[in-house]
Formats: sequence, C-alpha cells, structure tokens
Amino acid sequence: GLTGYYRKFIKGYALISQPLTKLLKKNAFVWTKEAQSAFVHLKEVMVNAPVLKLPDFNEPFIVETDASGEGIGVVLQQSGHPIAYYSKKLAPRHHSLSTYEKELLAVIQALHKWRGDPSLITLIANLQAGKPCSKHYSWSNQQLTRKGKLVVGDDPALRLSLLTHFHGDSIGGHSGIAATTQRIQTFCYWRKMKKQVKEFVSMCTVCQRSKHDLSAYPGLLQPLP
Repeated sequence: GLTGYYRKFIKGYALISQPLTKLLKKNAFVWTKEAQSAFVHLKEVMVNAPVLKLPDFNEPFIVETDASGEGIGVVLQQSGHPIAYYSKKLAPRHHSLSTYEKELLAVIQALHKWRGDPSLITLIANLQAGKPCSKHYSWSNQQLTRKGKLVVGDDPALRLSLLTHFHGDSIGGHSGIAATTQRIQTFCYWRKMKKQVKEFVSMCTVCQRSKHDLSAYPGLLQPLP
C-alpha cells in the first residue's frame, strides 16, 4: 500500500510488485519465495538511489522503454538522469504479442502518459501575447498563476516535495487532511489536489504510529429476539 503511492518513483514497480499483487486475489494468499524477494526488493528501492530530478524544459527528453513477458517499463530521462518512471502489467490479451510489439506498446503508453496539454500551452501563449483569455489565470515572471496561486503542473517529484513540506516538515506538523489541503491551497494549485493530499496523509507512517483511530468502536452484538 505505502509503496504503491510512491510507484512513480520506482523503476519497474509493476513488474517488481507482481508477486505481491497476485496475493490480493481471492483464496490466493500463499507467501512464496518470489513474494518475499519482491517485498525485500521494494524496501531497498524505496531508500536507495537513483533519485528523480526536476525536468529542464530547455533540454531534450529521452524515453527509454523495456518489455518483458508480463509487463512494460518506461523511463523518462534527461542527460542520463531519470525524470519519471512508469510501469504497467500487461493484460492477458497482450501476452501473445512479440517483444517488438510489446516495446511499441510501451512507447505508445509513455507518449500518452507524458503528453503535452494543448489547452495549457495555448493558454500560456495567449497570456504572454497579452490576449484576454481567462480571468482566473495570469502570466508573470515566467510563472503561471491561477487566482494568485502558483500553478503546479503534472510533475510527481515537485508535488511530492510540496506535500512533504506542507505536511511533514515543521511548518506542517503532520496535521490532518483538511488542514494540509488548506495550507497548500494558500500558495499552490493543481488538479485533484485534495485527492492526492488524502492519499499522502493516509500513507504517512509518522501519523499512523502517533495518532490513534478516532472512529467509534462498534457496539456489542445483540441477541436476536
């Protein structure tokens, strides 16, 4: 569960976690050597390099793909350093594809995953040209703002850094979902922010260890009349 939230930062996550994912099937929980190996491997990659870096839009992007029997893996990189990871378990209908076809499928998935946002590009171009296009957005000092708040694009590393800062650092104090969301919304904006804050806070190990469950305990079972 916790590693699933950070899957964007783990190379080949879908392939590594596959033995553990199989345990979630009905009547299939048998802890095998493959499951133990996958569990240990995930713990290692969670704390070891390489660390993702922020993208530099003045440099070219390189997409590196790989395919195996049951999954695909993609790395978005610049100058040999990873920017983002993406992996996916193949559906049964794709298992019969050749290796070349699977790698082509990985390229298609990567381009769909990291495609540009034409509407946002048009919005920025119009704002730079001084054309009235939206009363909520503005462009100043090479920054896009929405209602005075900095617009954060689809950058997993930057979003995680902001979530960690506003929730886990001294300024956040490991506050709850509502307080963390309100604190971030004071300065930043991105789509589905509330959902990501909820996922991040619920996966926070410090909060899980230090905060007790506030939900009421269920009452005792009552005998039938």
